[in-house]
Amino acid sequence: MISLRNPLSVAASVIRGSPYYGTGCWPTYLHFVWLLHMVGALSPVLKGKPGVIVDYDAVMANPVAELQRLASAIGLACGDQRALDEYGQMFLKSGLRHAAFSAEDILADPLVPSVVGRAHAILSASAAGALPLNSPEFSSRWQSVLAELDELRPVLLLLDSQHSALVARRGLVGAIYRRLPMRCKRALSRS
Repeated sequence: MISLRNPLSVAASVIRGSPYYGTGCWPTYLHFVWLLHMVGALSPVLKGKPGVIVDYDAVMANPVAELQRLASAIGLACGDQRALDEYGQMFLKSGLRHAAFSAEDILADPLVPSVVGRAHAILSASAAGALPLNSPEFSSRWQSVLAELDELRPVLLLLDSQHSALVARRGLVGAIYRRLPMRCKRALSRS
């Protein structure tokens, strides 16, 4: 199972929970990190292993239908409707989701690289059932994303080295932040 979440939501979540909140954590860098994680998650599927993509926002919007789709995709029976309904109502709490963005938001955000937007669109289509993971069309479209990432390798290496340097400079701040009590972290996030 491959979990898909909108890259804008991921970046917002990472930045919000970061000890570097408000200090210039780079959203574009985080979008590339999101994409590289998705590439890694899809690697076994592209080598012939079974897989299914589950969209986080779809699960939050309609948990029972998504659980049934997931169970069907991996060959499990999903017979206890009461348990599914209880899971959807009690376990999943929409208030825990601090960021929710649409596919249109990705296209409108100038900090989201176009290859990230295309990758999200491909993965979303697969999660919605419109583009099966094992289809030649999925493979072809995903290979174009991989080819573009390969062309961007020098830029990605530069971004990574710059980010690593930033993290190293702020390493002491991060180490101190991690040891702070939660109430102090909350106070810092409000300031």
